Amino acid sequence: MMNRNDALNKVEQTLALVSSDTATVSLSANREGATRYANNIITQNVAADRITLRVSAAFGQKVGIATTNQLDADSLADAVKRAEDAARASDPDLEYLPPLGAQDYPEIHGHSADTAAAGPQDRARIVAALTGAPRNAGYRAAGSVTVSENFDAIGTSTGLRAYHPYTNARVLCTVIADGASGWAGAGSYDLASISIDEIAERAFRKGEDARNPVEVEAGPTTVILEPQAVADLLEYLVWDMDAKAADEGRSVFTGKEGTRVAGPEITVRSQPAHPLVPGSPFLADGAAASDVQWLDAGTVKSLKTSRFWAQKTGRERVGMPGNVIMDGGSASTQDLVARVERGLLVTRFWYIRTVDPMKQLLTGMTRDGVYRIEDGKIAGAALNMRFNESPLRMLANVKALGTPVATREEVVAPALLINDFHFTSVTRF
Repeated sequence: MMNRNDALNKVEQTLALVSSDTATVSLSANREGATRYANNIITQNVAADRITLRVSAAFGQKVGIATTNQLDADSLADAVKRAEDAARASDPDLEYLPPLGAQDYPEIHGHSADTAAAGPQDRARIVAALTGAPRNAGYRAAGSVTVSENFDAIGTSTGLRAYHPYTNARVLCTVIADGASGWAGAGSYDLASISIDEIAERAFRKGEDARNPVEVEAGPTTVILEPQAVADLLEYLVWDMDAKAADEGRSVFTGKEGTRVAGPEITVRSQPAHPLVPGSPFLADGAAASDVQWLDAGTVKSLKTSRFWAQKTGRERVGMPGNVIMDGGSASTQDLVARVERGLLVTRFWYIRTVDPMKQLLTGMTRDGVYRIEDGKIAGAALNMRFNESPLRMLANVKALGTPVATREEVVAPALLINDFHFTSVTRF
């Protein structure tokens, strides 16, 4: 994996070949190892080593882009030529702005040398820990252990230079018991910070508890969404928070900036230097990343704003730093369950799709553990359900929040107790 000097030297070498008015060169690399397992045994070990150099060349506002995964001198020259030829042949991009100059970046600690060094034997030991209890109980476990080392580097013809190394680790486990399934997982830049025993115990317990599910009537339901289920929907919420779309009347957030859409306990933000889910110190164009409040005490505080739209409208530029954090309380999931007379506990969602973007209405299904709550206790498993719900409406109906935890994505979220979550049908698959 290239260090800072080697990566920026390669960017510099490419920029030296440019004859266009302006140019941006980005270099990204990913070295990944993954161990997959099913039926309690390892089924696949894979490794990938990827690198991509991207040249964006502009003559005025005519922009061309070319990429290569070869970094020899001839390949770099070819990429520059292809980008410049494409620029000459293109219509002007009326939203193009010249690249940025030098920036001051926040300090981000998102790289673990031990995580980068973790190999197949380390991953195999984790799989052994995850599959022990299911094997002994006659159940099946499946999932993956993935570790990667990465970097992003960027340079512009106007003097910007940036480099960011980072690691990722992800551990996933699904336990299948008598045709039902329970899931647990976690992700971090630091593999050592992931509690393998906790994931193994939680997946095993959920698989056991998911047996013999019964059908529950669809309709508005009191639910507790575990942190992963909350994270599944939060990312859609923030993805749609775009200033240009809102200003042009193409968004659920049209007219909502500065207005309260949820209770005062709801705060959703991004923080590049967050210790659990660190983001990047710079955005895709090299601009310095900064903390952003998306929802502040239930009020829409910020919308993503490109450089072009900020300049056109007089707004402040707001970028996406790469993580999403939802603040919470101190209650455990068990504490939230104790508050529910009748409802459902949902582990996570999958196959989420947009139904109506102007309402931010989504549909999807529960997966790997839905449990009936009766009189403040788990009373048994329920069949999976399909939902039609808006993340905005969901946040407006939150009645209590649990303790925030890092999920397997770049999200920190609490469990949520929500009234009137809309399920439309039972799913059978």
